[in-house]
Amino acid sequence: MKRIHSMLLKMVSFVIALSTLAFIASPAFADGFQFINVTGTFEAGVGIKEPGVGILSCQKAENGIAVNPDGYQLNNKDGSSTLTNVSYLILPENENPKGKKLHTQLANKIAIPSNKMKDGVYKLYVTDLREDSNGKLFIFKFIVRNPNPVTNIVTINEGGKPYLLLTF
Repeated sequence: MKRIHSMLLKMVSFVIALSTLAFIASPAFADGFQFINVTGTFEAGVGIKEPGVGILSCQKAENGIAVNPDGYQLNNKDGSSTLTNVSYLILPENENPKGKKLHTQLANKIAIPSNKMKDGVYKLYVTDLREDSNGKLFIFKFIVRNPNPVTNIVTINEGGKPYLLLTF
């Protein structure tokens, strides 16, 4: 019994490793992907929802754009969620994604640290290994508007001690 259990664990690890390697070895960011701008609908207490793609969690939206989102979660057409490799990148709206690397993790949800980002408009580029997502890069636009926005971050060294200075 232990031998079967050990063999099953090795097989599962091998499959996960292969899927991770396949994704890491994927072409450059913009090559081979079909870009899809997501315009989902806002649902109070949930966020911007696009069935079959995902949910950008937020408490409010303006003109269909999420404000201060805290995460993104996969959402299948039947409303269920799936654990798979999620690859994503968050950039300011006007920054060109070409040549950038996607971050990859095994999950069904990723965190978006809006409270640590400067005010502005951003884009979340996301894809995963689900069959419906194959070759597609979904783009969610969102706004960060903090009550006390950080405008500058500087580290200094005084008397051998490092200090972090934040300007609001």
